[in-house]
Amino acid sequence: MHELSIAQALVTQIEEASRENGSGSVIAARIVVGGLSGVDADALRFAFPIATEGTSLADTRLDIEEDPAIIACNSCGARTTPDFPLPLCNACDSVDVTIEGGQHLTLASIEMAQ
Repeated sequence: MHELSIAQALVTQIEEASRENGSGSVIAARIVVGGLSGVDADALRFAFPIATEGTSLADTRLDIEEDPAIIACNSCGARTTPDFPLPLCNACDSVDVTIEGGQHLTLASIEMAQ
């Protein structure tokens, strides 16, 4: 489960950001998981408490926003969210598509106690 290593990397990023801001404890962290990022949001939700155990983030809430994949069809011009596992145009079934979104995993924000 590579989501545990991702959760551990998030813990490191969140702790660094917390130190840089010199603020209180971290209440919540919000991440955005793209549909083509290869990250299973449910597995990440499960792994985060394991990664935070014994750290200053043990009580931190993880909010996950799932961002769907977006493809643009080079044949018909449609912009759609593909059905997996193949990125086919939902309008014309063409495989001649360009991926326009959903490939990212982003730490979007951190909520700190005052």
